[in-house]
Amino acid sequence: MLATDIIEANKLKVSEAKRSKKNYSVTFSHVQNGNLLKTTSDMEKQENSTENAAAKSGSEEKVTLSNLFPGSYFRDSRWAIKGVTEKSDRHILVTPNMLSCTISPGLIVWLDGSRELDLNNPGTYDRTSVTDWSLADNRAGKQFYIFAYDDLIGTIKLVVSDNAIMPKSDGESNIYCHENTRRIASFHCLCESVGEIEGHPLSGFETGDILPQSVSDLLFQPDCVDISGMVYDPKGRIWVDIYLASGIGALTASVFNGEISDDRTWMDFVDDFGTVGKMMLTEDQFQLAANGSNEGTNIKGSKDPVTTGGHQDTKKHRMISHIGCEDMCGAMYQWLKTSSGSSEYILAGGYWSSASYCGSRFRAATYCRWYAYSSIGGRGAARSRNSN
Repeated sequence: MLATDIIEANKLKVSEAKRSKKNYSVTFSHVQNGNLLKTTSDMEKQENSTENAAAKSGSEEKVTLSNLFPGSYFRDSRWAIKGVTEKSDRHILVTPNMLSCTISPGLIVWLDGSRELDLNNPGTYDRTSVTDWSLADNRAGKQFYIFAYDDLIGTIKLVVSDNAIMPKSDGESNIYCHENTRRIASFHCLCESVGEIEGHPLSGFETGDILPQSVSDLLFQPDCVDISGMVYDPKGRIWVDIYLASGIGALTASVFNGEISDDRTWMDFVDDFGTVGKMMLTEDQFQLAANGSNEGTNIKGSKDPVTTGGHQDTKKHRMISHIGCEDMCGAMYQWLKTSSGSSEYILAGGYWSSASYCGSRFRAATYCRWYAYSSIGGRGAARSRNSN
């Protein structure tokens, strides 16, 4: 059965339920915390079983599958930016063609036909009175989240917010709460214009545009504590931090303009990333994620970058990889998960004065895991929660 047929069948079931004064909802696949629970046929069997039990007891009972499966979420295709070639398409996010989502027990909504969320339109956001996110410069290096909201007339409304927990109410309408709102997708915006780099997929992208590989949803996202500031590498099949790590312990994060964590040992970074559900890259994963970064050059000025993202190299080219990772080469050495000996671990990328040695394939293999220098940082990675 096609995805469109499944969703239409679900609508028919709800319509029949209203006529029979029963309340139940069905979707093709039900996902809770990113894991597939049951299929339609499984749930129909449970539905029949519940109805039979109610008949035997002689009492009326509501069969609410959205109560049984509060995490249901289905879509027929991935969220994606509208296009990468045309400048006007890079700040527009396109929804799946079909989408069904349980917002709260007893409340399931559908989206028929794809929609476009234009980041340059103030109406796309929960509010713009504090910060006008429709201005591209204000979106520099920011993570945004997409929420499904029930507008009380039976259709789904999509709201974009910089708040990861819940959209902010405008004080007059759209009072968002867990009973009528659910976060379903996310994306990250470019921190600094890339400029023209021949052969680079992000060539021409400007500040505030959507990083294509950062788009995620409940069926396709990093398996870690905080999904923000990450892009997916389809070659390495892993999510990679856009920025060098800042913060330590539970505050370890991938954020734009954060103070780079350095003077930390390999073991310190193991603990930092482990605390937030991440890990360091292996040697091959680093090479793949760094592909497209500057080769044979270090950061402009040949000094400690101090903060993350938006830098240029000595040739005035942006230091960004094909998938959108910042400062992979020529900014800071980065500890890798790969060992080069009993107590030595590999450093990659080169640092701020390595010059011609810098690049996606640069390695230093003689550093003991307890070494800590201001020129060594780290970058987190996470497995994909699923691959749909």
